[in-house]
Amino acid sequence: MADLAAYLVSEYDIEPRDAAGLVMNSPRTQALYSSEEPITEQRVKALAEELLRENR
Repeated sequence: MADLAAYLVSEYDIEPRDAAGLVMNSPRTQALYSSEEPITEQRVKALAEELLRENR
């Protein structure tokens, strides 16, 4: 989950605390990390963009 929060901070200039809140409070994040599929950079980026769209 830290990878996802770090990506939000670096790519979208979001405050670390805000990024952590987005990541920790999303059921989508939990689904990504509980899936048996490998977590790829592409999946992390796609989820980051979804989280931003949901919370704007």
